[in-house]
Amino acid sequence: MLTAITFAALLAPPPVYMSRATYPAGSTKEDPTAIGGFGTSNLLPTKNNSKTPKEFLTLAVVQGAVNVTISNLDQPDLWLPAADSNLRAWLEVQDGDTWKPAQFQYWASCGNSYHKVFLEQGFHHQYKVEIPVGDWKTNMRFALMTMDSKPKYSKPISVSTAKTIMQLDPEKATEYKVDTRWTIPTLLPKDM
Repeated sequence: MLTAITFAALLAPPPVYMSRATYPAGSTKEDPTAIGGFGTSNLLPTKNNSKTPKEFLTLAVVQGAVNVTISNLDQPDLWLPAADSNLRAWLEVQDGDTWKPAQFQYWASCGNSYHKVFLEQGFHHQYKVEIPVGDWKTNMRFALMTMDSKPKYSKPISVSTAKTIMQLDPEKATEYKVDTRWTIPTLLPKDM
């Protein structure tokens, strides 16, 4: 027999945890320094228009998701680091005074996976990222690793999400950890 508490628990949405940072980006120019053998993407940048944000990195909440825009407004030669054509980027949330990752990148153990993608001046990449709905009010920002090995950040925006967004799924956490020694939050086996 279902009690009211059991029934309420069945209706409650499952907790949502930290997710993989997925920002696929194709390149209109071949990386002249890449060894080769990396995964490719056919998601090419879009030409900027009057609705394109006027900043390099922007976040905006749109219908329960976050729109991430990377826009090259004025740089003639903009290259972005990637691993298998996934930009080295992630979302972060503010927990008190500390920024913590809300997404992780997979660890690429093959050096051939690393390369760079070209973002032509006057073009942009845009991504829709689903975030869990919750009652934790905080700030969120987008981080993008640059060729000088330092992240650039978007201006923070206010979001309401679940605080579990900073944690690995408990099942995944039995074997893996998120390591930030290399700045980029990276999913690694626990024994590494």
